[in-house]
Amino acid sequence: MADKENRRKCFKCGRSPAVDNIKLFRFPKPAVKNILRCTLWAKYLFPAEEQYTSLAFQEKLHNEHRMLCEKHFNDGDFTDASKKKLLRTAVPYDTDKVSIIFPSYFVESQAGPSQFVAAKPQAGSSKIQH
Repeated sequence: MADKENRRKCFKCGRSPAVDNIKLFRFPKPAVKNILRCTLWAKYLFPAEEQYTSLAFQEKLHNEHRMLCEKHFNDGDFTDASKKKLLRTAVPYDTDKVSIIFPSYFVESQAGPSQFVAAKPQAGSSKIQH
């Protein structure tokens, strides 16, 4: 049971709802429509990790219930002032300073901040800054 209690903490700063009276938000479920969002969350949680764009790595973070607390988001990332629910586009607040290198097949984009269409893979990669 102690292991479960340890999981109910922010993965980045260690705050917990029981002690710090904060809300936790689970790593988003990886999908084609939120590739950028999941990548930004993964890069925020593991800045030194090389595999942050890997779908398998992102699924692992989701399946292991990795969470961030409300302190890592701007007020505008929540659906209302109670901060009970994040917008579907919410990313941790200082990810605007993060450079991400996507494989080249992610560079063809559609409208919207986190929607990418997978094009045919090509040699090399492209750097995208958020």
